[in-house]
Amino acid sequence: MSNHHSIDDVITQVRAKLQQDGVKLWEPPYYIEPESQDDELEELGRTYSLLLGISAPMCIAAVKELQSNALEKIAAKARFNATGIASLKIRIPNQPGGTLLHSFDIKLTENGKALQEMISSKIEIPYNRIKLIFSGRVIDPSKALIEQRVTNNQQLLALVLPASDDIQLENDIYDRVAKIKADAEILIKNRNSEYMVMEDQQGNPVYLPESERNALMLGLALHEKGRVLLNRENYTEALVLFLEADNEFSTCHSKLLESVDNYALLNLDIVWCYLCLKSVTQLPDAERRLKLCEDNFRKSYGENFDRVIGLKGSDGNEKALIMRLHLLQAILYYHQNRRAEAQGILSLAESELLCLKVDESALTNLIEMGYSLTEARIGLRARGNNIESAINFIMEQRERRKEARKKAKEEQKLLSRGFRGGTINPNTLKQLIEMGFDKDLASVALEQTENDVARAVNLLQEDTENLRKKLKKRRKIDVEQNLLDNLVSIGFDTNMARMALKKTENNLDSSSSSTFDQAKELIQTKRDEAEAFQRFREDYNNDEDEYLDLPLIQEETLILEYKKALNMM
Repeated sequence: MSNHHSIDDVITQVRAKLQQDGVKLWEPPYYIEPESQDDELEELGRTYSLLLGISAPMCIAAVKELQSNALEKIAAKARFNATGIASLKIRIPNQPGGTLLHSFDIKLTENGKALQEMISSKIEIPYNRIKLIFSGRVIDPSKALIEQRVTNNQQLLALVLPASDDIQLENDIYDRVAKIKADAEILIKNRNSEYMVMEDQQGNPVYLPESERNALMLGLALHEKGRVLLNRENYTEALVLFLEADNEFSTCHSKLLESVDNYALLNLDIVWCYLCLKSVTQLPDAERRLKLCEDNFRKSYGENFDRVIGLKGSDGNEKALIMRLHLLQAILYYHQNRRAEAQGILSLAESELLCLKVDESALTNLIEMGYSLTEARIGLRARGNNIESAINFIMEQRERRKEARKKAKEEQKLLSRGFRGGTINPNTLKQLIEMGFDKDLASVALEQTENDVARAVNLLQEDTENLRKKLKKRRKIDVEQNLLDNLVSIGFDTNMARMALKKTENNLDSSSSSTFDQAKELIQTKRDEAEAFQRFREDYNNDEDEYLDLPLIQEETLILEYKKALNMM
């Protein structure tokens, strides 16, 4: 009999066998009020030892622990029914001595902060360094637990944010998520901001209604900042940012999320964090997210990656993401005691990984030629480690993006000439021109209706005079030099002052404080955007394909670990 099982593995197998046999450890003959019947439990453990091929002492220990857990839940349920006091288990990873598991009794009408403070007292860590995760959501400290669907006998994940010797820096750490979110909102607020542009995989601009655009871009921004932390193996803060991003994505139309791979990547990253924090078994949320990810990849990439091959000429790097998905599914199946399924999909992940390995000498050669690590690895993976072919692939990808952006920039410059409003969808404008409407008037109408063709047509038919007035006002304004000099002389940046004069149509009479204030407000907005961008881009990877650049070192280690656990070696 094998002695190489972990206690968690044994408990998983014994629990499944008990459920299969309909054995209830809290009833006779295994428990007779008021005490456990050790002889019966030990006999059951020895029987399961023979059936499962696990040592008798480990089987007996597992049976006793499962009985203890069951009795504890029954007592907690009775106490909750009588008093309204819930029993919650809190799992706290990455603590001295490993992962901690504590039980807390609390009324569900209490808010999240009250639970944070209880945990804080137990582990002697300031409460504001503790983030609670339940069912894939960050617990709001200000809301009642019951409002956040927390129920009796549930298990939550507690993430402890890092400490610092510097009190001010420590406070900054507490506020980091809020500050990142605030910076992203500043950049997203202005549709014409040069800092935040939504593009597809080829560099073409993507046009969406205002509300969905803002939510999607904020979600993407938070996800990207989280990936910076993920690459540093700061899984705690990365997970918090990922869940904030998920909250933004949840407000977008489901059809939109199904058509792009960003949401799938976010779910994959969330489950990867669960795994690295040793919390996959504690959060059923992982299974839901992996299913979402699998469905989304299929729609985004095509059944046989035909969409990816059509776009990029290769599917090698997307297959790295699929390999990680399969690995996570195998690990989840293992912890659910679906061992045959786990073995099958783990073998698949291993074969996929072998096909994705990059030749280290070829990688070094490309880096020495001046290509980035990400470009080099992606190119070699796409072209089967052939250096010359990989270089061609890299250059083709660069050229595709360059041409797409050049075209988009020219289109937008043409569309926005003389305008200062929102972004206009070139394809939508083309439809109106083909209907016979004037291009400039159609542009104003689309700007007014956020690219809604039906509403724009209505304006063009019913309110042409008003559109002409708006068009006249929006013709290009030449900045008056004396006004520009006046603004610069009192401390405004030249470029920002010029934008303000265009915005107010040179109407900066000192007697008109409202227009002067308007100019100052515009300049301050531009300054805020620039400062927010500088903060936001700190440690940011500018390589657009970075999300595909998986070194696969951790994946290889995990495959070996779970092959051993599944007796596949």
